[in-house]
Amino acid sequence: MDTKMSTDTNLYQRAFKTLLERKRLDALIIYANAYDDRYMKVLSGTYAVLQNYLMITKDSLSISVSRYLLSDLRTRTREELLPAESEEGVIEPIKEKLGTNKRIGIIGACKFLDIRKLKPVSVTDLTAEAEILIRFKSDRYITAMKKYANSLATIMDRCKIHEGKYQLEISTSLQTQAIAREGSLAFPICITSGRDLYRSTAMLARKKRILSQDIICIDMGLKKGIYTTDRTRMYFVNMPKAKHLYEEIRKHHNEIISTVVTPGVYSHSLVNEYRRRLAAYDEIRRVRSDDLGHGIGFTLHEKPFLEQKTERFERNMIFTIEPTFVTSFGLMRIEDMVGILSTGKVINLTKH
Repeated sequence: MDTKMSTDTNLYQRAFKTLLERKRLDALIIYANAYDDRYMKVLSGTYAVLQNYLMITKDSLSISVSRYLLSDLRTRTREELLPAESEEGVIEPIKEKLGTNKRIGIIGACKFLDIRKLKPVSVTDLTAEAEILIRFKSDRYITAMKKYANSLATIMDRCKIHEGKYQLEISTSLQTQAIAREGSLAFPICITSGRDLYRSTAMLARKKRILSQDIICIDMGLKKGIYTTDRTRMYFVNMPKAKHLYEEIRKHHNEIISTVVTPGVYSHSLVNEYRRRLAAYDEIRRVRSDDLGHGIGFTLHEKPFLEQKTERFERNMIFTIEPTFVTSFGLMRIEDMVGILSTGKVINLTKH
C-alpha cells in the first residue's frame, strides 16, 4: 500500500473509532463481501474475498474472514456455500476476541452473522451513519484521485480506432495499457458502435468490426486500492458532422462543470442546463434525465445518485457527470469525474 493510500486508510479508521466512542459502544462489526467491499477498502486498503467481517474496538482493528475462500468455489455450489456462511466458523473468532455482554454496533448487511451468540447488551445499526462517513472524501484523497483519473484519461485519449478493427482488439489494447499503468480494470470495458448506439452506450466489447463510417462509445474505469475511476468518450471514423456535434457537446459539458457545478446546487438542475445550452442544435433531439451521474471513489457506484431531485453538490465529494444525448446519429454520452474540495473549488478529474 502506498503512503497516500495508507494515510487515507488511517484517517477513516480514526473516523470509525470516533463513531464507536461517540455511541459509547464496545465494538463495531462491519460486514463486507466481494460485491460491496467499500468498508473493507476504506478501513484496511484491501479487497473483500467472498465474506469478511471487520471488528473495530477502542484498541484495534481486526479482520475475520470466512473459511470458504475463492479456491473453494470450484468445488462448492451456491447452495452449499450459503448455509456454511452462517456457521460458527465466522462468529467464533469474533467471540474469542470480543467476549460477550458487550454494546455492539453493526454496519452493512450482517445477515450471516448471528449476533445473539455474542450475548450483547445492545445492538445498534449504524449503517446509515457509516454511509455518510465514507461519502465525503478528504482534500488529500481527491488530490490523489486526480493522478489515477489522469492515467485513465491518458489511456483513453491515446486510443486509436480505425476501420476494420474489432471491438475486442480495442478492448484488449486498452486493458493491457491499464494493467501496465495502474493495476486493474474497475469493470469490463464497454465498447458500443454502429446501430447499437441507437439503443445503448454501454455494451460489452465483442467481435464486431469498426465500419468505414462509424461512431464508437467507450466506457472504461480503473481501480487501485481505495481509488476507482470511470470515464466515457465517443470516437469517430469518417463521421465529421457527428464529430463536430460531439465537440460542441464536450465544450458545453466542460463549461457546465466549471461554472454551474458548485456546492449547494441541486444536481438534477444540470439536466435543464444541458437542455438550455444545447437547444439550438437541431441534431440533438433530447437530453435524458436518467443516469446523470453517481458518487465514486472507494467503489464504482456510491451515493449520491445525481438524477435524484433531492441531491445537492457538497464539498468533499467525488462524483461522475455523464449525460446522455439522443441525437440524429444515435445516442451520445460523455462522462467525467468531478471533485469538490473543502474550499469549494471544483476539479474536473478526468479532463485531459
